Amino acid sequence: MPSLWPRRRARAPTLLVSWYDTKGNQGARLSVVNWSTSGEITYRHVLLVDPYSEPDDQGELRDDIGALDLHAGGIARYGHHLYIADSMYRAKKPYFPGIRVFDLRQFFKVTKGEGIGRQPDGRTFHAHGYTYVLPQTHAYDWSGRARKLVISQVSVDRTASGPGLLVSEYAKSGSPRLVRWPFTAAGALRPGAEWAHAVPRGTNTQGAVKVGSAYCLTTSHSSERAGELRRWRENWAAGPRHRSRLNIGVEDLSYDGSGSGALWTLGEYANDERRDPRAPFSRYVYAVRP
Repeated sequence: MPSLWPRRRARAPTLLVSWYDTKGNQGARLSVVNWSTSGEITYRHVLLVDPYSEPDDQGELRDDIGALDLHAGGIARYGHHLYIADSMYRAKKPYFPGIRVFDLRQFFKVTKGEGIGRQPDGRTFHAHGYTYVLPQTHAYDWSGRARKLVISQVSVDRTASGPGLLVSEYAKSGSPRLVRWPFTAAGALRPGAEWAHAVPRGTNTQGAVKVGSAYCLTTSHSSERAGELRRWRENWAAGPRHRSRLNIGVEDLSYDGSGSGALWTLGEYANDERRDPRAPFSRYVYAVRP
């Protein structure tokens, strides 16, 4: 489940797009894309990795890296932290890895080569042919008495008294939930959620952002039907106020708060995954007006 985060710089906007593992056991990655209205686009793929230490033959700890087995759903940046939703439940592990966190100041350049991890020379690292890696720094797990939240997408909400992380849940039945966790001054998440709501008739919700007093949600409808963009009033009293058709396999949302007011989204695959040979190795990435 890919997602996107737009960042505007002085010269050109930068987009971050996440990908789950499409090559088999090579882990999830980011695409860092610089683009301009003139059509000039450059990009580089960065592998997301899990840093760890283990003893060598002499019992000394050695640093190493491994691939991250995560779905890499929605992504959101706040300060120097990159939050990535991970909706994959692992029954063999005693935790529910809801949100992974990466420090954007800690990109590392590695030696390009096959495989992953520290090489026999003890000095170089490989990362499945990638030149750059971004290691995970920490994670947040779901806790509490409520039913476990399937964290599908995250976005930064700046409409309340203080910024927070808005989390949307994907569900094929019932009423999926939206939950908001406030940020601390240092950019971490506070341990308790400050707001939660079940979205009526919100099945197949993929992405969610808040724009002013309205919530914008994307909804997918299989690999052969167009998705939707829905707008809900803040009180959720009635149904969606407005609906728009989007691409097949529509995914997550990110709000460009730089002044354009655009919503960025993308597709999970090129078009129809049953008929398009590029799927799932291509992405539509585009902006719409809410």
